[in-house]
Amino acid sequence: PNSPSIMSSSSSSSSLPPPPPTSPLIIPPPTLTCTFIAHVDHGKTTLCDHLLSFYHSSLSPTSVGEARVMDNTDEEVRRGITIKAGFMCVETDEWIEGEDGGRCRIGVMDSPGHVDFQSEVSDSLHLSSLGLLLIDASEGVLCRTVGVLRILSSRPLSVMVNKMDRIDKDEWDEKVRRIVENVSAVRAGLQKDEDGNAMVKGG
Repeated sequence: PNSPSIMSSSSSSSSLPPPPPTSPLIIPPPTLTCTFIAHVDHGKTTLCDHLLSFYHSSLSPTSVGEARVMDNTDEEVRRGITIKAGFMCVETDEWIEGEDGGRCRIGVMDSPGHVDFQSEVSDSLHLSSLGLLLIDASEGVLCRTVGVLRILSSRPLSVMVNKMDRIDKDEWDEKVRRIVENVSAVRAGLQKDEDGNAMVKGG
């Protein structure tokens, strides 16, 4: 039997042209990739919500902190914690040292704070240019803060003192100074063991 033919709408005797070849989606790599690290509940995932709301307008400001966009697995939603590292990308006109100008793409990785998932933190940091350490102003440096600093080791680090509204304004300077001193002391006390892993001197 004759095979069916596909006819064009303009002519009953000519076939449609073949579809164009498919090509993979090409996404420009980020200019900078940063991993958010912190003790549990010090604000990593909420900060991601803020970035989405500010840069993308894809999230209403009133939903920030409640949406927890980066926690998108059923288990994360059920437990209200980050289990798997998540990635997003924002674009900004802010100038970054070493760049010639134009819009910069910043990759952001939201990592878990719970000790059971620290392999996700380690993997995220290996893929990042630097770590952004968030610290709750009212709680300061805690055990998981030290833990993620060990994982970070000598990689570049920025510190963000978060949740300043939880302390009196008169305490701001003293709290920030103490936090910076404690983080510096932990980093200064890190040394390498025989396997090349970071450890705290004397501990």
